[in-house]
Amino acid sequence: SAKVKYLNNNDGQLFRNVPMTCVLRQQPGKDSMSGIDFLPVQLRQVGGKRADIPSCTGPQQLHWLALDQGNGQIRFRATLGCFLNIQNGRVASCAHPTSNFKLLRVSDNNYDNETDVRLSDTQNITKARNKELWMIQSSDGFYLTIVSDCLDCSKTPAFWQIENLSLISTTDTPPRRQQYRKMWAHQTVDFVTRMRRKYLQFNLARMTLKDALDLVKGIPYQPFAVDSTNLPSLRTLCFTAAERARKEGFPDWVQLAALVHELGRVVSRISNHPDEDGDYDWTIVCQSRVVGCSSPDRASFGEFRFLNRDERSTKYNSEFGMYQAHCGFERLLLVWAGPEYMYEMLKHNDVCVPEECLAMIRLFVLDDWHSHNEYSHLANTNDEDMQEMIAGFDRLRRSAKRECVVDLTNKECNNLWTEYYHGVAAKYGLDNVLKW
Repeated sequence: SAKVKYLNNNDGQLFRNVPMTCVLRQQPGKDSMSGIDFLPVQLRQVGGKRADIPSCTGPQQLHWLALDQGNGQIRFRATLGCFLNIQNGRVASCAHPTSNFKLLRVSDNNYDNETDVRLSDTQNITKARNKELWMIQSSDGFYLTIVSDCLDCSKTPAFWQIENLSLISTTDTPPRRQQYRKMWAHQTVDFVTRMRRKYLQFNLARMTLKDALDLVKGIPYQPFAVDSTNLPSLRTLCFTAAERARKEGFPDWVQLAALVHELGRVVSRISNHPDEDGDYDWTIVCQSRVVGCSSPDRASFGEFRFLNRDERSTKYNSEFGMYQAHCGFERLLLVWAGPEYMYEMLKHNDVCVPEECLAMIRLFVLDDWHSHNEYSHLANTNDEDMQEMIAGFDRLRRSAKRECVVDLTNKECNNLWTEYYHGVAAKYGLDNVLKW
């Protein structure tokens, strides 16, 4: 096998002098990378910047070699000669190696079980698998991650993606990938039509807005967290978003939109079967898209689009699909999700909020449109007039998510409702019992 030469020859010629005869071999069904004698790698952040490593002289950016130790384990050695180690729960560069690592693949599942996957989809399956997540786990159970530009470690799994010869840290998680994979597989024109027929009868429950807020206090605000222990509740996020809008001086109907924008998830509490097609929970808020026409290239998790039947249908896979130019978003079918349900539920109950409030609740998830101008060929002048306002609302709720750290108590939520938000709800006809 090839031997490493000139590891400490820091003259800029290192990688040319190392005999690069070894390749990274990925074998289907394996949960770790094997077959590495050595491989130059970069540990990078999202965006491409190399991660720093703490040292006694300050943070350093180093070039790394992954050295095979056998049994699926590797060591990271810098071209300067030091090793990446984890000591006492902290990352350090040391002259002598003490830490071995395993590179563990988190599979998106076996595509052979997908009923709509064809033999001709082999290339698409390969593309999707190339986006799968990896974990870098030390021999003592820590996971390598990046915090504030520096390599760090945690007992909670952290995730990376492989691109060329780089390991790129990502905030993505396996639950998030699974949710988007299921969304691509399920959300067709037929599925959305069936869900609308089922849920637009609004016969699940009769309750007040406050009842719904109390029901979602048992749902973690972050549905894709690997460890949801001690996370704030969805109810806390709703009040946090509303308070953010209130403090920034937005009209009270914007505050109301912020309060209810994720309340569609209550369906998972009042319906025993939020989806008749398996374990896909459509109530979870994700980046949306229009069904019935082709999705933009930049659509979230587009590597899974080949799982969607409509993407192969000549009726739906063109720019306009089943729609007319500038028909307006009111006539579009969007992915059936919590925000779409809330939009329809409020209309059904004849609440008197402004049209802009309803548009915020429905369209904040259509990021490809309001922030990137996709689907502009379907928008009418009314949609265009509200586009920047909806993008601003999405920025507001994202800021609120970052502020959502500590769970609000029952007393705090009750006080906010009694002293202020009940009055806002009453002003717009949301203080009575509603049909859900």
